[in-house]
Amino acid sequence: MWYYEMDGAAQGPVSESKILDLIDQGVVTRQTLVWQDGMADWVPAAQTDLIASAGPPPVRSQQAAGWDPEPEQTYAGPVDNHLVKAILVTIFCCLPLGIVSIVYAAQVNGHVQAGRRAEALEASANASKWANWGLIAGLVIGVLYILYLVVIIGFAGMGALDSY
Repeated sequence: MWYYEMDGAAQGPVSESKILDLIDQGVVTRQTLVWQDGMADWVPAAQTDLIASAGPPPVRSQQAAGWDPEPEQTYAGPVDNHLVKAILVTIFCCLPLGIVSIVYAAQVNGHVQAGRRAEALEASANASKWANWGLIAGLVIGVLYILYLVVIIGFAGMGALDSY
C-alpha cells in the first residue's frame, strides 16, 4: 500500500494500481512525496519505480493548454515555378520578356519555403504570363521575318531588285 503527500497532508493508503492511476491523471507528479512500508523516509515519486511503470504522461490537448490553433490548411500540391519555360523563351524567343519571366520564376520557391503560398502562386502566374508573352512575341517576330524573306526572295526572283 502506498501513501502520497497532497497539500502538506498524507493521503492513503492506496493500492499500487490506484497510485498509478493518480500518476496518469497528473494528481501525483514526479515531485510528489510518496511512502510505503519498508521505506526509511518519504521520497519524490521520481525516485521510485512508480513513474517508470506508470507509462507516459497524459497528452494535453492544445486547446486545453491555451493554444489557439490556426485554421487547418489543406495541401493543394506543389507550385510550378515555370523556370524551364522561362529559360527556353529567353534563349529561343524573346530575351527581355524571358528575363522578366525568369525573375518571377526564381521567386516562387522562396515564397513556398517561407510559407507564403499566395505570393508563390502570384509569382508563378506572373512567370507563366511573361513566358507566354515572350513566346507570342518570338512567334510574331519569326513569322514577320519569314514574310520579309519571302517578299525579298520574291522580288529578287522577279528581277525587281536588279536595278538597285
